Formats: sequence, structure tokens, C-alpha cells
Amino acid sequence: MRPSHIATGIRYRPDIDGLRALAILPVVLFHYRIPYFNGGFVGVDVFFVISGYLITSLIAGEMAKGDFSLARFYERRIRRIFPALFVMLAVVTAAACLILFPSDLVRYARSLCATAFFGANIEFWQEAGYFDVSADQKPLLHLWSIAVEEQFYLLFPAILLLVWRLSQFRPHLEGYGIYTPRVRHADARRLGSGSPSRRALGVRDDNIGLESRSLEGRAGFSAQVAGQIPAPVVWTVCTVFLLSLVFSLWAADHARVAGFYLLPSRAWELMLGAALALDVAPALRRRGLRESAGALGIALIAYATFVLSPETPFPGAYALLPCIGAALVIQAGRDDGGDTAVGRLLGSRPLVFIGLVSYSLYLWHWPVLVFAKYVLFRDLSFGERWVLIAVSFALAAASWRFVEQPLRRPLRRRLLFPAAAAAVTAAFSCGALAVTGAGLPQRLSPKLQQILAEQDDHEPRIDRCFALTSDDVKAGKLCTIGASKGNPSFLLWGDSHADAILPAVADIARGAGRKGLFAGGASCAPLLGVTTPTSTCKPFNDAVEKVALRADIGEVILEARWAKYADGATYGDEPHGHVVITDAQSRLPAPPDNHAVFARGLERTVRELTAAGKKVVLVASVPEIGWPVPAVMARRALAGDAPDFSPSMNAYLQRQRFVLEAFGEMQKLYGVTVIYPHEALCTNGHCAVALNGIPLYRDEHHLSVYGALRLEPLLAGTL
Repeated sequence: MRPSHIATGIRYRPDIDGLRALAILPVVLFHYRIPYFNGGFVGVDVFFVISGYLITSLIAGEMAKGDFSLARFYERRIRRIFPALFVMLAVVTAAACLILFPSDLVRYARSLCATAFFGANIEFWQEAGYFDVSADQKPLLHLWSIAVEEQFYLLFPAILLLVWRLSQFRPHLEGYGIYTPRVRHADARRLGSGSPSRRALGVRDDNIGLESRSLEGRAGFSAQVAGQIPAPVVWTVCTVFLLSLVFSLWAADHARVAGFYLLPSRAWELMLGAALALDVAPALRRRGLRESAGALGIALIAYATFVLSPETPFPGAYALLPCIGAALVIQAGRDDGGDTAVGRLLGSRPLVFIGLVSYSLYLWHWPVLVFAKYVLFRDLSFGERWVLIAVSFALAAASWRFVEQPLRRPLRRRLLFPAAAAAVTAAFSCGALAVTGAGLPQRLSPKLQQILAEQDDHEPRIDRCFALTSDDVKAGKLCTIGASKGNPSFLLWGDSHADAILPAVADIARGAGRKGLFAGGASCAPLLGVTTPTSTCKPFNDAVEKVALRADIGEVILEARWAKYADGATYGDEPHGHVVITDAQSRLPAPPDNHAVFARGLERTVRELTAAGKKVVLVASVPEIGWPVPAVMARRALAGDAPDFSPSMNAYLQRQRFVLEAFGEMQKLYGVTVIYPHEALCTNGHCAVALNGIPLYRDEHHLSVYGALRLEPLLAGTL
């Protein structure tokens, strides 16, 4: 393989700051739900490509001159990343302690601890799951991308330096030795003077060369100096690129959450920029090629921004659109490509300024949105969203002017690293204090504490008894409930609603001296032969079926959030999206028919169980409320507003109409027992959300333990 060449000088490129503007604006507009920007999240991927390009250029340039230092590299990263980040964390943490309820503060504090050590992406990946809260309740969620970058730059420079040095001592690689850099004729210009747009914006030239976010900030190249790069370095970059891309493609279908948050599936985006910096891509020397490449790059980014959506499997193959787009724009702007139409557009003063403040804007825009929605406790109007965007810009400009700029100036290393360690320690300590203090509930009145305590009032073994896999079932890992002695003689089978009523079933079983098993799958209705969007459900139910048919199991209690599967929809203020269920008789790609699939699955399950001599008990759905009950009650109490906002009985019956008809049919055909929770929870035309001032629900639709125990009189005859 021939040697690659690298730009080792530093020439400022305003078009890259403009490209940052085209990265941050879609992200902000997507988060604020501005129409048409459904794919605005791809701006983060554009940032990754820019970052890989600029920082690799800086590292490789210094290596080519024999002047690279890991200590100096990390010093620059600290000066660039830490000041604005930790100032934002200080302000947001103070606001969180004033605004957030205890459970929310604990969740925030955990993310703060992770952020302090740049592990936010790992924390949010681990949090993701069935009972995870929505994204707009996590003030630091956006910091996952900064964590990915910093993890990458913790490893990448050291690996690059190691490969570089090893290649110089290998005899057969002597031909790739580093030689003294030379200046390309296209860039023989005065160094260090800065461009007019930089001076007009008041950017100090003594800061040129500091990395910016995604090289965050303002650095670029003020000269292109070519130096030979050992082939093993290029091979290393290309290999990591390919391995990461392959993993990302796989994860988009098989491990979507991990693929979104974790470095292995994102590294290829940074490595794409690194490959550009190492001159892997051919130079675009003709003006026509540069014009076409720049225009195509903008078009790809725009297409991804306006056509993709949160439902798109990502990153995976779709991330190639914005990443290749960013790479084309960067490549088109090299070798004085700033004179292209795209270069002039991106180099315009408004876009350059937005690019300069993009790091601070990224830091501030999300917490502003989260806290506004948390305080108002409702969705924002279109006008309110634009006001908050303006507030975010104001905070970003202030942060850039008074935090980023002053603190980029060189600081003695003996002071810089201790200061950085102090900031990390302070952030982690604040988070640890809030976590160990259970969210500091003493901030609130006893009444509010009692209400909010119901958010965590669930079956205590939920972490190890719920959401098991088919392999867990086959391995005999189902949890026992009821009496501690004897062999299991009944089975409680269903989804998280079955887990919610488990305390009542277990209490009755203990009183009867009976022991049972619990089989609960996340978003898995106990319907045999039915496939749900959760790919693990059918294997899970198939495994549970074998347990249910065991000779020692006499009763099978089935409970689920039935209407969600029958109607294919969530309820109330929950995130909306169609839940499609299918079976072997479904005709695809015909329109989904959840009612028919549900009816067939229910009868299939009941028929098989009753034919095996099992007593089947169907527990109808509990009333769904549609809003987080403890949080709403607490806010009402804070405001001194306590109206009756219980949902109506008619609304419940309308939601459950098809399910109740299907249950009635099963009772008629197979003699199953049907339990109707609304008989205990709904009176006088309304369904209660609280009893004696204590919530019966822990969220929008799951009964708390306190609420589940209200069902004991109805369930008493089942065992």
C-alpha cells in the first residue's frame, strides 16, 4: 500500500464552522419538535465526522513533525470541553435540586455521576427498558454523544501513536519513514493571521489549533502541509472503520439501543473523518468536482434531516447519508475549496457564528426544554418552543463569550489538571449525595412525600422476576409466589400488568397455603401463536406454554394490558405508535387487523389450556389513566388545586369494548372465569386514581402495590 499524506498545518476553514451550524440547527429543531425536522438527530453524526477529521488532522500533523504529546492533547481537550460543560452541569444541577421530585432527582443524579466520568452513554443504555421514563424527563440525555467522543479520544490518540512508532522500527516499513513536511503550493500563505470572518467575529488567532466540539469550536487549517503517513496507520483507521460499520449495521436490527448509545457502533463515523484527514479519499482538484461534491453533501444531509424519523433503525445504514454528506462537504472544501458555492454559503457570517457557539448551544438547549416541560407539566405550544430556542441561543452565546473564550487561554498544566479533577470530583459528589439521599425527599412536605412514594411502590422482586427470556423459562428461573413450602400448583402469566397484580395474587395464595409461579414478559400478552413488535415474546410464550401444561399446574391466571394489543394503541398522554400483532393466518403486507389476531390468539390459548384440564382465569384490564398519577397528584397538591380528575367509567368501557366482548365469548364457549378489576376500582361512574389521598397507580396505567391490594376481594375465589 502506498504511503498516505496528511495535512499537518493549521488553516482556518470557516466552511467547517458553517457545517457545524448545519449540524446543530437540525438537532435543536428536532428536539423542539419543529415540523419537518423529524430526522434532525442526524446532526450528531455530522458532528462526529467533523470531529474525526479535525482532530486526526491535528494529531497526525504533530506526529509527522515529531511533536505530538498525549499530555498536551488531553490538556487541549480539557480546555475545550470542561469549562462550558461543567458550568452547565453546575447550573442544571442547582435547578434539578429545586425543581425535580425525588425519584426524578435520583435518576438525574445517576446520569450526573456518569457524566462526570464521560460515561453518560453507558448509563442511558443501561436505563433503557420497559419501565424507562421518556427522553424529555432526562436533562442530561444529550450528553451521551459527548461521552462517545471522549471515550473515543481517550483511546484513539494512544493507538495512533503506538502504531505510528511501531511502524518506524519495522525494517520492511522503512520506506514509509516520516520526512520533513512541505507546504503545498495552493496554501503558501501567511500563517496565523486568521481570515477576515474570524477577525470580524472577534475570534482570537492565538486559539487556532484548539480542538472544538467535533473539533468543538473554531479550529481548522491555516495551511496544508504534506507529510508521509506510515501505511499501518492508514490500515488501522480503515480497519476500525470497517469493523465498527459492520457492527453498526448488525446492531440496527439486533441491538438497537446499544447501537445508538455505545462507541463500537459510532466509531466508524469518527473514523470516516479520520480517513479524510489521512488523505484516503482522492483529492478533488477540479472546481466542477468540488462544486458537485459540496452540493451532493448538503443534499444528503438535508435528505436525512427531512426524511428520516425516530422510527428509522439508526445508526446503521441510514447513518451513511449524513456521514457521507459531511465527508463530501469537508473534502470539497480542501485545497482552497472554500471558493465553491457551498463553501461561500457555509462561510457566511451567520452560519459561522452559529458554528462557533454550537458546542454551548448543544449543551444548553436540551436542559432548557426538559425543565420547561417539567415545570409546566404539559406539552409546549409552537410559540413557546421558539421562545425557548431563543433562550437557548442566548445562553449559548453567553457561554461562548464568557466561559469558552476566556478559559481556552493556556493555563499552566500543574493547575489545569488539578482543576479538572476538582470539577469531576465535585460533579460526582453532588450526584452521589442525591442518589444516596434518595432524591432528598426532605425538601418536600410529608404529604407530597407520601404521594410520590407510590412511584416506586411496585413488587419488590420486579428486577429479577419480570421480563425474563425464553431461556430463563427453560432453565427453570421463574419466580415462585405465595406459600414458601410445597410444589407450585398455579401459574400467573402475562405482561407488566400481571406483575402489577402479583402482590394481591401472592397474598391470597399465602392465605390459602398455595405456591405458584410467575411468568411475566415485557410487553408480551399471553397469547399463543401471536407475534408482537417485541421479537422475544413468541419464544417466551412458547416456553411458558410448556410450564402451563405441566401436570402439577392446576390453575392459569392470565392478565395483560389487553386493549393495547387488541386495538394496537397506547392511551392518553403516552407516546403514540401503532402496536401491530400478527399470527400464522395474517396476510402481509395487508393492513394489520389486531382484532382478528387478538381473538384468534386468545381462543387458541384458552382452548389449549382448558383442553389440558386447566382452570383458566382471565383478569380484564385495569383502568388506564393516561397520565402519571403520583406526579400529577403531587403537582396538584403543590398548587393547592384538588379537583376530581378521575377518568369516567364510560371511557374505560369504550377502551375495553372489544376485549370485554372477547372475554365474554371465552366464558360462554369454554367456561373460563373472568375477573373485572373495574368492579373494585370504578364506582359512581368514575374510576378512582387514589384512595385516602394515596395514589392507586405508580404511573399512567400500572397499579401500585397499594392499588393492587384493592383487588383481593375479586381475586379471592380464584385459588
